[in-house]
Amino acid sequence: MYIRNWRGKMVEINENIYNNEYEFYTKLWKIKYNVKMKTKINLKENIISYINGEKDFI
Repeated sequence: MYIRNWRGKMVEINENIYNNEYEFYTKLWKIKYNVKMKTKINLKENIISYINGEKDFI
C-alpha cells in the first residue's frame, strides 16, 4: 500500500506485517500525520474483561 507521509513523500507500508488493526493504524497515523498514538495495550487483560462480562467489546 502506498501513502503520502506528513512531508508529502510517497511511502510504502505493508499491512501484512502487523499482528492486529490497532498496530497497523498506529503506524499509519504516525506516517500520515506524525501523531504518536498510545501504544500500550494489554490484549490479555482486554480478553479476560470481555469474558467476565466487564466489557462489551475487546
